[in-house]
Amino acid sequence: MKILYAEDQHDVAELIMALLRNKFPSLDVTWVDDGTLALEIFRYGTDEFNGIITDNNMAKMKGIELAKILRTKDNTEIPILMHTARSELVDEPRYVDAIIDKHDMESLFAAIKTHFKV
Repeated sequence: MKILYAEDQHDVAELIMALLRNKFPSLDVTWVDDGTLALEIFRYGTDEFNGIITDNNMAKMKGIELAKILRTKDNTEIPILMHTARSELVDEPRYVDAIIDKHDMESLFAAIKTHFKV
């Protein structure tokens, strides 16, 4: 299963990816550090992704903007999980399948099991 992971804080991304690989060895995680790059890779990359995990508060494109574009312009149905420390700033939650607090790894693991069918 291939997952696209968008997180602009490198230390956070490295930690989360290590935890994901430990918990879900079958996940193939591609990490990018901003939403615009995530959109480009999703649209034009050679990989086909089964799900997206994104932070919301990124400099170039917020995660909710990425989700909104993917849902409305690209009409994608793949699961999108918002993994953010500032969930109160997610102004249009209808574009994501779940919003998970960045400090709650058990909820992230549960959402991955539910939405990514791992």
